Amino acid sequence: MIKTCINTGFVDNFIGYSNQSKLKECTIINFKKIINSLALGIVSSILSVVYAVEPSSSLELTPNHKFYVNRNGGISHNTFVLEKDDNKFFFKECKKKLSMYDTAKRTIKEYFKDEYIEEQESMIKSLSDEQNLIKFIYMKTYGDGKAAKWLNSADRSDTSALGLSEPLPDNFKKCVLPDFLPYAFAEFVQYRANRNKKIGEMQINQQLSALATMRIAELLDLSNLVVKTEYIKIKMPDSTEKFGIIMDCAKGMPFRKVKALNCKKIAPSFQKDISNLMILDALCAQRDRSVGNYFTVVDEKNCVVSLNGYDNELAFDNYKNLKSRLFCLPALISSDDMLVLPHMDKTLADKILNLSDQDIRCCLEDLLSNSSINATLNRLHQIQNAIRKSINQNPHFLVELSEWSDQTIDEELSVNYDTYLKYYVKKLN
Repeated sequence: MIKTCINTGFVDNFIGYSNQSKLKECTIINFKKIINSLALGIVSSILSVVYAVEPSSSLELTPNHKFYVNRNGGISHNTFVLEKDDNKFFFKECKKKLSMYDTAKRTIKEYFKDEYIEEQESMIKSLSDEQNLIKFIYMKTYGDGKAAKWLNSADRSDTSALGLSEPLPDNFKKCVLPDFLPYAFAEFVQYRANRNKKIGEMQINQQLSALATMRIAELLDLSNLVVKTEYIKIKMPDSTEKFGIIMDCAKGMPFRKVKALNCKKIAPSFQKDISNLMILDALCAQRDRSVGNYFTVVDEKNCVVSLNGYDNELAFDNYKNLKSRLFCLPALISSDDMLVLPHMDKTLADKILNLSDQDIRCCLEDLLSNSSINATLNRLHQIQNAIRKSINQNPHFLVELSEWSDQTIDEELSVNYDTYLKYYVKKLN
């Protein structure tokens, strides 16, 4: 169950970072005007809103469970694998907000536990220097980041660019540190993604976005397009507790395996699913839906027939211009205010057109800020208007379940706009 807690008072410190000499630690709180009409008058007060999530269930790990870090968990969040009763689940933990230095210490100690004690002490000592801590925070393990360059270099003897100036054994730098850096980087991504949280609060922004995505999918009867997600508490064997979201394993196989199978055939059912996913993502402002963030189901004829999306945490920002791209999300609306898709599932169109502002608020008000909900409503209204205009301009725009066909696939592949389907087929070929 999700509860909304109202806290009075003002908090004026903000978590910010300086690339110069000073690291500022503070927190920003979203302020919200609450106006209560009372018999004695109208009282206006500005209050801060803090979201507290109660786990919907709990799980106590036993020797029969396997629980370990997923080494292929991406760069935005450390993911744990839970193997239970021959089923595999993925867990993304919510941790309490600490200072940046204490976050670095916690990351080192949690990762290495009782191993490499001297190396832990050396790293922690390095990070007690403010300049080293800033380097460590911003090392970045991909692209042109300092950690990426270090990981790709033949000589890994010098770790000063990573903020680790204290001596470390050569074997540790060569064999152990490379696996630790992506883990540490993901912890800092979480820290920055929760910069509005106060020290001591749960870093839960991205988990709330994943839960909100699932809520919207359920509201639109699109639950089959995203993995089941639940907020739970896990009791560890040492009696400590972890809080976070647990997700089912996505159905199907990753894109790289589909490509390796040389699958070229796309089923009409896949076009329906991926078109619906593009509309769902536009409504949710999901900016991270690359082909690596959904699995696809392939039938016995090597034909791609359906999909299942995951990594739904990077959603629900204040993106409002659906005529422009948002990272991985193409523009959904054309310059003439119609959907860029040549066809739309009639059932989904009816559901969206019948959604009210109150439906969205009831769905999201205990998970997201008022500004995020208002942005979602803005996107909803744009999509509703575009659907109406598309219907008026094209009598064949809406299609029933049985009407998706090779022809509708060809028509979408021929449009002048980017779509999820066009990108998937391009990558596949």
